[in-house]
Amino acid sequence: MLYVVGITGGIATGKSQATSILKDLGYLVIDADTIVHNLMQPETKVYKEIVKTFTSSILNNDQTINRRALAEIVFNDENERDKLNAIIHPEVKRHMIQMIEGFYDERYEQLVFVDVPLLYEAGFEDIVDKVIVVYTSYHNQVKRLVARDQISVSYAKLKIAAQMPLSEKCKRADYVLDNDGPIYRFREKLLEIVDVIKKEIGNGL
Repeated sequence: MLYVVGITGGIATGKSQATSILKDLGYLVIDADTIVHNLMQPETKVYKEIVKTFTSSILNNDQTINRRALAEIVFNDENERDKLNAIIHPEVKRHMIQMIEGFYDERYEQLVFVDVPLLYEAGFEDIVDKVIVVYTSYHNQVKRLVARDQISVSYAKLKIAAQMPLSEKCKRADYVLDNDGPIYRFREKLLEIVDVIKKEIGNGL
């Protein structure tokens, strides 16, 4: 049996911290951002569609996509963001399903985690069995995003506003993982949730 757990949350809430811990413990983790990065490489189907839609003005000198330039377009215009999502999300989902199926082996019972920042927005709920939402306060989210991306507070707030409210994601989650405390407590809480999931599926993973 293959049991798939989605990990999501708002931008800069700590999803990568969670998946890093899980990887260190030997769990299988599929990262949506890595899939997106690969899909946006020159000459791929997604790359060509993005350039066709947003023009070559979003390209670097080496013809790779300037992700910051593209982000500035889509975060400032919901219609443009919808266009980009319509190109990317179906392909990411298709590739993710292929990867999940690749892990399947009827001889073993496995727990697989998928890190999908826009799990709810992109409609990925149907490919996971449970969802963990990583939560942090709005204040901490803004502060972490400013420090991580070296952007202004106003731009950080714009990026956060472009996603579904974190409070709504928490309502829809099977488990909420609080990331407002120290890292050791975050790790403890994550492992507690994983243990609960293991007991729920009752397969001794």
